[in-house]
Amino acid sequence: MFAIIISEKGGPERREAYDKSEINVGRVQGNDLMLPKGNVSKHHARLLFRDGRFIVTDLKSTNGTYVNGKKIAQATVVREGDKIFIGDFVIRLEGAQEAAPPPPPPEASANDDSTLAREAAPAPPPIPMPVVPPAVRPALNGPAVTLKASTHPPGARPVPGRSEASAVQPAEEADDSEIHKPRPGMLGPRQATMPLSPSAPLGAPPGLRSHSGGPPPLPSEIHTPGHSAAPVAGPPALSAPPLQPPPVHVGPPPAQGLGRRNSVPPARPEPQRPPLREPGIRETRDPREAASRPAPAAAIAPAPAPAAAPPPAPAPAAHGSALAVAGDFGKTEALVSLASRVGQVFDLTQLRSPGKVPDAVVKRAEGAVRDAARAMSSDGSLPDAVDAEALSQDLLSELIGLGPVTAMFEDDEVVEIHAQRFDRVLVGRGGRHASADVGFSSEEGLVRIVERLCELSGEPRGADEVIVDRALPNGATVFAVLAPLARSSTLSVRKRRASDASFDSLAREGALSRPMAVYLEALVAGRMNVLVIGAASADAASFLGAFVHASPPNERVAVVEDHEELSAPHACVASFRRSQGAAALAAAARTRPDRLVVSQLGGAALSATFEAMGDGCEAVVAALTASSLRAGLARLAAQLVFQRPGLSLDGARELIAESFDAALELGPSTDGRRRVVRVCEVGVDPAKGFATKDIFVLNEADGTFPPSGVVPKAVAELNARGARIDAAIFRRGK
Repeated sequence: MFAIIISEKGGPERREAYDKSEINVGRVQGNDLMLPKGNVSKHHARLLFRDGRFIVTDLKSTNGTYVNGKKIAQATVVREGDKIFIGDFVIRLEGAQEAAPPPPPPEASANDDSTLAREAAPAPPPIPMPVVPPAVRPALNGPAVTLKASTHPPGARPVPGRSEASAVQPAEEADDSEIHKPRPGMLGPRQATMPLSPSAPLGAPPGLRSHSGGPPPLPSEIHTPGHSAAPVAGPPALSAPPLQPPPVHVGPPPAQGLGRRNSVPPARPEPQRPPLREPGIRETRDPREAASRPAPAAAIAPAPAPAAAPPPAPAPAAHGSALAVAGDFGKTEALVSLASRVGQVFDLTQLRSPGKVPDAVVKRAEGAVRDAARAMSSDGSLPDAVDAEALSQDLLSELIGLGPVTAMFEDDEVVEIHAQRFDRVLVGRGGRHASADVGFSSEEGLVRIVERLCELSGEPRGADEVIVDRALPNGATVFAVLAPLARSSTLSVRKRRASDASFDSLAREGALSRPMAVYLEALVAGRMNVLVIGAASADAASFLGAFVHASPPNERVAVVEDHEELSAPHACVASFRRSQGAAALAAAARTRPDRLVVSQLGGAALSATFEAMGDGCEAVVAALTASSLRAGLARLAAQLVFQRPGLSLDGARELIAESFDAALELGPSTDGRRRVVRVCEVGVDPAKGFATKDIFVLNEADGTFPPSGVVPKAVAELNARGARIDAAIFRRGK
């Protein structure tokens, strides 16, 4: 039996006692301890009392379980007085001596098989007599001891070889009970915590060997007149039925070697083996306490005077105000706590109704939010660095608006926002990502924002839709993966790409060099085909936009893309949905555009793109997502072989090499910026497959793009088409 002391942050404590060794904690009914708060998971944690130790395990909760301010990731041993943080609640555990008040002393009888009842029975006045000096380990705070609860289930009879009471241990070492467990075949330690009557003679249980013929007793063994020692037994077998404890002998004289000081030979202390720890369980012990732990006694010390009652165990260093540990959290954690308080007084499901939220509901929500924020400020649960009014506005923006997404749409520098989970939000600016100032208040809040974004797109979310892909009227794209497909719902919102990207602006940013910009502009003017390959994070859309921006005035450009992102102020751009596959690309090619741009070359559109180029479509710029140039070329060849039965792998390579005049490889550099890694020509080597000739290559050491000295074969064709280019830009040193 043990007790749980529960207190909500800033509230009073309450105590609940349990007579079972395993307690489940969660938000819903069915748990042994139900904590009805929004930041507590349905099945949050498990508290276990086993072998005299308390073990807490987090059940993969959303907000996690913390012990003394540190989040736990596996089963963790905790001590009495340690703080367990579950949502807004603080939990402390206490052993058997504090779980229930001591019962009234019962009548001692020969048929009473309760050890504690016999020990607490009234006895005649004590008669001075010698006792066996117990070997007690010195403690820092005197002879204070702590009574641990029994490890076998309540009501069961004791197991042979194990006494019914728990071991006597110093209060500072309440959780290392395995050190003092009796080894098989040896006497177990006496387990008592109250002064015993010395007047009754000591009886000898049957089968107990004297010290002369057996091993010496353990140093921690305490023999007191009026009580029998524990019988010798091997390790208890769990499958064997429990036996009755031996009867108490009152009349017979003490056994030989027991009960007289001069009959007990000096006994050397048995070396204690280190405790066996269970796999996957770690202890949260203060290192300073381990350094100050006293060593075991080397010999039997004189018997101390019996103590009237053990003092309470000293509180650990981490035992203090709940706000001292939990108060050091950021703005997102404060938002979570505020939303939890609002959810207790206001039904948040009213805010998930389709369409605009009624004004009456909005007013009630505003009042509930401001009242909860004032309560957090008054009870001290709001961090000093967080403003109550600003926190209220953030929560109201989430409850009746779009939350952090609203700030993204208002900030011109923000191009994308990613919510890995409701409290982990990243904002992308200029190709770099940083943590947002505030996230969402809960998983439900994130899903509520996703549903509102779906309504803005004109296509509400379906009841069972877990993968959301929408385009907003302002050109932004929304992609979300919700539970149960994802353990934690994720959301990605990307703004429409700016149309002012050009080769000159990319050169100013350091994404490419001036000679590279001159060469690429000549490829556009000469209506050459270009293949762009880069990773998903390489921002290929900006480089495709530069090709569109470099198009001559009044040129008709057909763009096949997932969402309408590419445009140019001086060119006539028509956008086609790539989701329609080969039909969309065939329709774009039939419009006979001056330039065809494919945002993603793959799938059903791959074969249609090569068919369009074979039919005479020029100035094709196609992008492909791959980790490297070589991987992308190999992927294209394999897909062509799959989509065109009868085409060999060598034939697919030759088709790719003949179709594109130049290739660009994009990728992030060591400083994280988007850059062109290389510009090259693609050829075929019968022995090696694809053969590429680098024209410009990024030098990671200094961030420059030196030419390789190779003059591209396309230069002669460019000069023939009137797009003259100086071959000096390809020489080394330029």
